[in-house]
Amino acid sequence: MAEATLSEILAARENRARLQTEISNKYRTPLISFTMNIAGPIKNSPLIARAFKIGLARLDAAIDEEKILFRHVEIKNSTGPCAILAVNEDPVLLKELCVNTEDGDSLGRLFDMDVINESLERLSRPTERGCIICGASGRACAAGRVHPTTELQTAMNGIMSKGVFEIDSARIAALATESLIKEVRTTPKPGLVDLRNNGSHRDMTPLLFEKSALALQEYFFKCIQAGKKNAASPYGDLFSELRKEGLVAERLMYKVTGGANTHKGAIFSFGLLLGSIGRLWNPDNPTPSANAIFSEAARLANIAIEADFSSPAGLTSGERIYVKRGIKGVRGEAASGFSSVRDISLPAYRNLRESGLNHNDSGVITLIHLISKIDDTTAYSRGGEAGLAFVKEYAMSILQEKKPLRMTRIEAMDDEFIKRNLSAGGAADLLAVTYFMADLEDYFR
Repeated sequence: MAEATLSEILAARENRARLQTEISNKYRTPLISFTMNIAGPIKNSPLIARAFKIGLARLDAAIDEEKILFRHVEIKNSTGPCAILAVNEDPVLLKELCVNTEDGDSLGRLFDMDVINESLERLSRPTERGCIICGASGRACAAGRVHPTTELQTAMNGIMSKGVFEIDSARIAALATESLIKEVRTTPKPGLVDLRNNGSHRDMTPLLFEKSALALQEYFFKCIQAGKKNAASPYGDLFSELRKEGLVAERLMYKVTGGANTHKGAIFSFGLLLGSIGRLWNPDNPTPSANAIFSEAARLANIAIEADFSSPAGLTSGERIYVKRGIKGVRGEAASGFSSVRDISLPAYRNLRESGLNHNDSGVITLIHLISKIDDTTAYSRGGEAGLAFVKEYAMSILQEKKPLRMTRIEAMDDEFIKRNLSAGGAADLLAVTYFMADLEDYFR
């Protein structure tokens, strides 16, 4: 964003004052005038705009929607984003609300939320805010130009970067959790736990999966944080930290589920993806593409391949299958940059949703696409070569039918899988990853 000139800044102030007068005269209510406290000539940037939008969302959450009679919002001004809200509320209460928002948010020190009463008088804060550099009187430091502009800009960028990253991390971790819950609720899923039945998994229920998913949310948050912390470090450093957190998460999963393996594969996959998101996160452009995330995860996964398969002990199910048949399972999928998600399930899910199909049915059909293509280690461990071939061929036969795909066909497939004690747990994990990547794209958009 270009620097704002002094004349542009003065003109913007005059324009806001004019708008405030016009809005006040029309609605006869108090106003909230919200701008950002930004030092220096650069008053707007992608980071500043994001911080502003977060502040605006805080106001929206705190004010009864029915009391907001009018809103004027400008985001892309070179002189900085601004908003004017006409609110049918007592101005003293509004000022208290704005002060609480400013003082209670990690970004709040940069929020300038003025309350203007019906007489166009600004209400003052009960306490002065301190300087972001030294903590002394902010007004005195500003008036005396105690701190260089560059120092103020560095401090402000630090506040915004940290605050926005914390918000992104929390929301992305929540999206990961929600994707696991969406997966188990997707119904019907052949041989898998869903709202129709418990599939071929006699020790698991939908409620158990949801409890496990919720227990993992803190782990997901830590993976994003670890990625950011190790952004400039070798990939091995990040992988070591992710593996350590993953082992803790596995123990928590088993404790919550009473020993059932609900999400071991997801712990690995999501750990790599979330660590990659944290590693790629940038305050001015915090929107890594799906391909960039997949590529980053592949680099991390290849470290896992080297560590686990260089001299496999055959102690885990995944290692035994690799030794016997060469199927690398979730590790190999991740090392390929989640190619099954990138090339099969994510495009299929997006196309189905865009065609007007609801989320559940889109997910069911997407799962069938995955089952038809991947070498699912769960199917192999339950049914061997014949079982794996059966689930893939069954899924392919459904997709090749010329008549419209009906859920009754998938229910029949579910019944047959249960009869044969077959399940496609690997495909289910990839469906959860598909949901996550689609929701992540929507969040950043």
